[in-house]
Amino acid sequence: PLASIRTLMSPSPEESAAEPDLPTDYPRPTFAEFAKAAKAWRKAAKNNDDVTIFYFAGHGLQADNTSPLLVLDDFADGVGGTYENTVRLQNIIDGMAPSQETPMIAQTQYYFVDACRNTPEAMKTARNIDSRSVFNDLNDRDERSLAIFHATTFGDEAVGISGQTTNFCAALLRAL
Repeated sequence: PLASIRTLMSPSPEESAAEPDLPTDYPRPTFAEFAKAAKAWRKAAKNNDDVTIFYFAGHGLQADNTSPLLVLDDFADGVGGTYENTVRLQNIIDGMAPSQETPMIAQTQYYFVDACRNTPEAMKTARNIDSRSVFNDLNDRDERSLAIFHATTFGDEAVGISGQTTNFCAALLRAL
């Protein structure tokens, strides 16, 4: 049975027009709201037998072979560094491993990232990709079964049709 769910949404004007009944009272995926939801998600996944699912749809960037950056709603808001309001996917994955703070945590985890992983020109010459961390505790051990699914390969852009779901989301919904 479904134990909990967290939803952050930032629909475009086109999406809001196409889905007029779309709720408007969801929190927007700013860094603060994302971090709050991620920490609540981790707290809820307190049993080793639990299964967690993380789905991110939005903008993503990737400068090198490290983990992609998830771009949040307050990206480029003029406060902090250029990449201040981004989070490395790896920070979320690492934060969901057992640690002193969370010794018992879901041992089966799925990550779905429906976002681009391209590298804009400005990012190619950046000296510091200053993403933020949601989780800072160190993992004690990691015996999880986890799978990570990306909509794109490194360097590519995610594909969708304006006003419709993305190809990745449509395929995922069919599979589920």
